[in-house]
Amino acid sequence: MAKKKIPLKKFTLLFISFLSCIPAVLVFVWFQIKINVFAQNEYTLSDVFVIMIILSLNILLAKRLANFLGLTIQSFIDAVSDISQRHHKIPLDKFNTLEFHQLASSFNSLSDQVEKQKRQLKRQQEHDKTLLLQRVADNLPGMIFQSKQTSSGSILTYFLSFGLEHIYANADKNQEQRVHELIDSFSLRDFPELLKTMRISAQTMQPYHFDIEVNNLKQETYWLSISGQPSLKNDEVHWDGVALDITQRKNHEKKMWQQAHIDAITQLNNRSSFNKTLSKLCSSETEKAFSLLFFDLDNFKHINDRYGHHIGDQVLISFSQQLIEAFSHLEMSFLARVGGDEFCVIARHKIELTKQAESLLTKLSLPLEVQGIKLYIQVSVGLANYPENGHSAESILHKADIAMYSSKDAGGHQLRQ
Repeated sequence: MAKKKIPLKKFTLLFISFLSCIPAVLVFVWFQIKINVFAQNEYTLSDVFVIMIILSLNILLAKRLANFLGLTIQSFIDAVSDISQRHHKIPLDKFNTLEFHQLASSFNSLSDQVEKQKRQLKRQQEHDKTLLLQRVADNLPGMIFQSKQTSSGSILTYFLSFGLEHIYANADKNQEQRVHELIDSFSLRDFPELLKTMRISAQTMQPYHFDIEVNNLKQETYWLSISGQPSLKNDEVHWDGVALDITQRKNHEKKMWQQAHIDAITQLNNRSSFNKTLSKLCSSETEKAFSLLFFDLDNFKHINDRYGHHIGDQVLISFSQQLIEAFSHLEMSFLARVGGDEFCVIARHKIELTKQAESLLTKLSLPLEVQGIKLYIQVSVGLANYPENGHSAESILHKADIAMYSSKDAGGHQLRQ
């Protein structure tokens, strides 16, 4: 069971009462001595006079003690109450005695030391927090930056951390030089779109996100993902943002896209990509004309069986390179390997496409040398035209396939339509 605490005021009154009783006790002791020692049982006039003086002194002493201790302790109580209300100083003018004045001064000195330590601790905490944030920022796989759009519409950028050291061609440059080098390495194709995206963010006050290609002075290609959160300060739009290196992610996406759209041997478009492109062209509302060439290597199976797949693959690669040289410069050109030894070429203009096909057949009349082996490649070619030969991808491809087999039946190595 908890003990009850005696309030400070009650304790003070008890102490004063105790001090007030001392003179009365002394009177009592004096008369006991007279009775027991001196055998005096009667009070004399001098005794009465002494009693009156002692009682008067007793009353005066009690009153002075009450005033002194009561007021002083009450002042100290009030001062402590002020401190509890975060007034960290005790006013010295509340105390009239040297002892309490010294006590208050000591307390104020202690309070000053506590306040000083609190300020030092706060500064240290802020310093530690700043160091921690800077350390985290420096270890990020990217850079923290601040941008602002001035009243003239220009956008200024300040980098607060530099976590992309591997991108810079020269890591020994100072921060300002690094910023200029990084911005100069932004893709000329993407940079105007980035500025446009930031200006839209400034108008809508919505966050922006943009992926941009970076080509440094070493001719290395990287990708950055740039994000910014806008805010308005002094009538200017500011962004707090981060630029992260997403090169690995982009390379993975590119690899996955290539596996889905690119032929692994020839690096031309594959059958799936060709079908999508042909369907898109045939479904166009404008019905712009185009032509389709269908190539088949007549003697490829013989070469593959006789010399092996590694020679066969080299023949496919060599033929695809000749297709690229002959047709890639044409308007709307699209080249694809659509089967084991089958290739397709799409281009806008029929006459130019036919001319390049005839030139390629002439060139292929000469032997092709693969790893020291001279090989003759015979090619059958079929031609179909949109929308002349059909309005769907299936009909156009079927027409070109029929024309190719017509060339094969006629002895091969010629163009039929």
